[in-house]
This record gives sequence, structure tokens and C-alpha cells, in this order.
Amino acid sequence: MLRISATILLTVMLTACAITFKGYEGEMKPDSEIAILSRSGFTQIVELDGIHIQSATRMEYTRDNPLGLAYKAVEMMPGDHTVTAHYHCDGPKKWDFCTTGNYKFTLCFTAQAGHRYTVYSEVVDRYYGWIEDDESDQVIADTNSSGCN
Repeated sequence: MLRISATILLTVMLTACAITFKGYEGEMKPDSEIAILSRSGFTQIVELDGIHIQSATRMEYTRDNPLGLAYKAVEMMPGDHTVTAHYHCDGPKKWDFCTTGNYKFTLCFTAQAGHRYTVYSEVVDRYYGWIEDDESDQVIADTNSSGCN
């Protein structure tokens, strides 16, 4: 019982330590002036507009992140963006929801100030990735029609 409680506490602490990657120059801006893109499940954000973002699940120590905290989201200025992400699940074969693999994809979308978005991916019969506006639940980009130029 003590071991389970310690595991739950550690999980909560690590989740609380997740930080946001600042994907723009200059001073921090209020949420009303930026857009925020979060990741879901086994989806990891790899790049924003060609800028590498450390893995959201792999702890890495860098000058900008000396504690090696995990990035859960990316802040960006409003406008057109290209996001590269991937589905990565390396779980045991007994996990029905986990298809082992590493499927990279690129999506283009226009972010609006004050909006929050989430990037999703899944592998069922085939691989699929998409971005939703969290407020409207509308899909704004997907691997079927992303059309990045």
C-alpha cells in the first residue's frame, strides 16, 4: 500500500513539474496574446516552425531547462505555424491501446491569440494525426488535409 501511494505521489509531482516551451522571442506575454499547443497521450511535439523542442516524455538537461523538466505544451505567437509531432508508444504487447511504433507527422495551422489547441495522434487501422481547437473542439488540421506548403 505504501509503495502504491509513493508511486501515485511521484506521478502527481512529475505531472505538476511539466513546463511550457516558449516558442517566441522577447518577454513572456499573457495568455490573451499568445496561442498554446498541448500534446495528448502518446503524442510528442518535436518541432515548432523548424525549432527543435525536447521530447515531452524524455527528461533532458539543457541550458534552457537545467532541471530536465518535461515539456507538455508550446506557447506561440498568433499566425501560421508548422508543427512536427509523432506518436510514440513503446508499451508491452499486452497493452491493447499501445501499438509499438514511432510515427512522425507535420501539420500546418493558423493559431489565434488567446486560443488553446491540442495535437492528437492514433494508430488503429492506419496512422492519423490532428490538431483541435480546445474551445470549439473543431479539427483545424489533420494528416489527411494538412496541405503544408
